[in-house]
Order: sequence, then C-alpha cells, then structure tokens
Amino acid sequence: MPGLEELQLGHFFERAFEAAPVAMLVVNAAGEIMESNAQLEALFGYRREELLGARVELLLDGAAHAAHVGLRTAFLRDPVARPMGEGRDLHGRHRDGSRVPVEIGLTPIQLDGETVVLASVVDLTERQQARERLQASLSEKEFLLRELHHRSKNNLQLVASILDLAGDRPGRSAAEVLAESRERIAAIALVHEQLHAQGTSGPLRLTDYLSALGQQVAQARGRPGVALEVEPGEVLLPLEQAVPLGLIVNELATNAYKHAVPGQAGGQIRVSCRGPAAGPLTLEVRDDGVGLGAVDPPAAGARDGLALVRALVRQLGATMEVSTAPGTTVRIAFEVDR
Repeated sequence: MPGLEELQLGHFFERAFEAAPVAMLVVNAAGEIMESNAQLEALFGYRREELLGARVELLLDGAAHAAHVGLRTAFLRDPVARPMGEGRDLHGRHRDGSRVPVEIGLTPIQLDGETVVLASVVDLTERQQARERLQASLSEKEFLLRELHHRSKNNLQLVASILDLAGDRPGRSAAEVLAESRERIAAIALVHEQLHAQGTSGPLRLTDYLSALGQQVAQARGRPGVALEVEPGEVLLPLEQAVPLGLIVNELATNAYKHAVPGQAGGQIRVSCRGPAAGPLTLEVRDDGVGLGAVDPPAAGARDGLALVRALVRQLGATMEVSTAPGTTVRIAFEVDR
C-alpha cells in the first residue's frame, strides 16, 4: 500500500500535469494515449474521452503520421529524453483536419515496470506567424531599399537633365535659370512628399498632388487677380508617370503665368486630369489669356518650357494637342500603367 506521502506526491504531480501551460500526454509502448491534459484537448480539439485509449498517431499529420510507428519503436529501444523531429518542421492534426505546427519533447518514464513516454507538445502557431511577419517585413524593407535606389538614381538623372537644359539657353540671367531649375526640382520633390503623406510607396493620388503643385506654382509665380484652379478627379498614377506629369503641369502653368496672361489685371488657369478606370488619362491645362500664338515671336522661356513639355510627353508615350484661341489649351492623353 502506498504511504501518505506517496499519495500526496502523486496527487501533486497529477495536478501539475493537468495545470501545465503546454499540452501533455502519456503514451504506452503500444502507442495508446493513457493520459492527456486540458491544454492538449484545447490544442487538438478533442474531448478527453475521445483521446484515452486512442492511438497517438491520431494527433499527427502527413509524413510524421505514416512514419510514427517505426519512430516510436526505435525510441523505446533507446529511451532517452530528447525532442522529436529535431531539425524538422512537425505538424499535428487538429480534430477538424487542419494542420497545427508543433514542437514535441519526449521523456521516458518507468511506470509499474513498463516504459511509457511523457510527451510535451508546444503550439508553434504564434511563433510561426511572428516569423512570417518578420520575413514579410524584411522582404518589404529590401524592396523599399531597391525602390529607393532606383528612384534616387532616376530623379538625380532627371535633375541633371533639367540643369543641362537650363545651361543650354544663353542670354538669360543666372538668377532666372536657377529659379526655373529650382521650381522644376521642387515639382519632383513634391511627388515624394505626397507619397509620404499617403503613407504608401504608390500609386499617387493625382488630385492631391496637382492641388499641392498648383499652390506651389501660384506661390512662386502668381499675381493678384490671376487664379489657378485644379478640378477634382480621383486618379491614381504610378510614380514613374507622376513625376513627368507633374513637370508638365509645372511648365504649362508657369508658362501661362509668365507668357499667356502678361500684364492682365485678372485671369484664370485651370488644370484638370481625369480618365476612366480602364483607358487613356487626359490632362488639360488651359488659360483665358492672350494665347501663346499672340506672343510674336514666342518668348524664349515659353519655347524652352514647351521643348521640355514635348520631351516629357514623349517619355510618357502620350499625345499632345495645343489650341491657342481663345486663350491656350494644352491637352495631353496617355495610357496609365495600371
């Protein structure tokens, strides 16, 4: 008969087994489940009466299920405490058939002259999800670094081209050349400010960008009585197209301020950009001034601006139409890279 201390100790271990924070079960040499705790039942979705007496393979999935009888026999020939499936991803099988990533530790115990196995089962679902989130985050950061390198390289090349264009126009003051170059570079920088405000790497909400760009041009070139308006139109545009489009709007709006409405007490410059969900996008910049055709000969700055616009139109693979009566209307159409 077991003594009182032995009974108390057995009761203590029974309570510890049941209250353990990980799933636990006891399996005999025949592979039958002798005991299970509440954590195991919760992990695999079985009631205790369904588990007791069942083969332990009930809880294993895939290759582990098929190979487990042989593995269990080999373990009992050399019963030493060790993890099961060390170095391999193991999956249990839930009652509903779904797979449960697990880590299993095995401890042999002598019970009434028979070797039984105490198995502890740790649910790795949260750890696996955390690892996947970390991997996704690392992949995203690698993508963003590549994208940053690509964008920086392209933008620096574009800035170099803008400066080359400015340097190829003799007869203009250095202050004027620097002011125009600064405005063009600011139009490029504004794209990235808008993307930062959106909290995304793209595509860009074009209405927000053009509205901010219009304010930027108006502050740099505006005159009392001349209004620059941007008509709303919800359009999304990838960065590779938003930058040249922004430069086009910057040039056309600047030209309108400088050359299309010279000396007028009032006037209006209107920018609109809209298009269907599938199909070409149309940008239109129009003013109610004298029209570029009325400037005879066209001012050098206007010619330079239009030369840059035509180069950017070619970059977009777009078409451009210009009408000069009344006022000036420039209409540009191109396919969006969706």
